[in-house]
Amino acid sequence: MVWSRSLVLMLLPTVGAVFLTGCTPPPPPPPPPAIVPATPEQAMDVQAAITKEYPTGRVGHVSGVDTGAGNAAISGIPIADVHKGASIQFVDSGNAVIANGTVIDSNASNPEYPLIIVHYEPTAGGRGPVYGDLAVYIPDKP
Repeated sequence: MVWSRSLVLMLLPTVGAVFLTGCTPPPPPPPPPAIVPATPEQAMDVQAAITKEYPTGRVGHVSGVDTGAGNAAISGIPIADVHKGASIQFVDSGNAVIANGTVIDSNASNPEYPLIIVHYEPTAGGRGPVYGDLAVYIPDKP
């Protein structure tokens, strides 16, 4: 009896530790990588690449986003070059396509800060555009 009591007292801390460690929740997943805005140099590189194949193609910047409505404001693309219903692709600073969109409006009445308004849908595995992403416009072929 003394022997069994000693054995129980020796095993009790080990058994308790096993039960306690089994109740520890798994660590939280790592945070998503930070979104890095495209630099002016990256925008120029994308513009140069687009222009080689599509001379009238344009690259602009995401200047603002209304995530609730799924709309993004684009600057840097001349409003006169784009029409309602035109397709826009959004790319991140790594030149990966993150969303596709359609031009729905512009603020042509404000020549000091012209913006194109685009309704977007993230691509599979993509995300909605954010300030600093790039917007690529390739005109329809005649």
